[in-house]
Amino acid sequence: MKRLPNWIFTCAIAVWNTTLFVPAEAQDYPNKAIRIVTSGIGGTPDFMSRLLAGGMSPTLGQPIVIDNRSSGLIPGQVVVAAPPDGYTLLVYGGTTWVGPLFQKAPSYDPLRDLAPISMITFSSHGARSPSVIAGQIRQATDCTSESPPR
Repeated sequence: MKRLPNWIFTCAIAVWNTTLFVPAEAQDYPNKAIRIVTSGIGGTPDFMSRLLAGGMSPTLGQPIVIDNRSSGLIPGQVVVAAPPDGYTLLVYGGTTWVGPLFQKAPSYDPLRDLAPISMITFSSHGARSPSVIAGQIRQATDCTSESPPR
């Protein structure tokens, strides 16, 4: 039995590899404007949406429209009712996830109807009475533990 030359074997492998690993044709997303639904004007979700839109629009080559809705469950309901094509996004807080738990017949199930993409921001808030003078956190906690609110 005669052995094939190495160059024929090498060419056969190269042809096989090029047909096996043909790159998939890219989808043309986005090919229209993207809508970001968020809560009322001026809040953190609105600010973050506008910040994201300013960075994403030039990169994607499409306009990004900020759609402000009233607070509560309405922004989530708008996104759930939109076609699931990736052109309607939601930037909103905990009400989207927790709000339906407090309804007898929620209009959407956030775990089933929404898919988280990314955490954009994390905020933690603290407050104190204007009558309390505390320069450090330790002093503030000592004040509250000594005289709880009435």
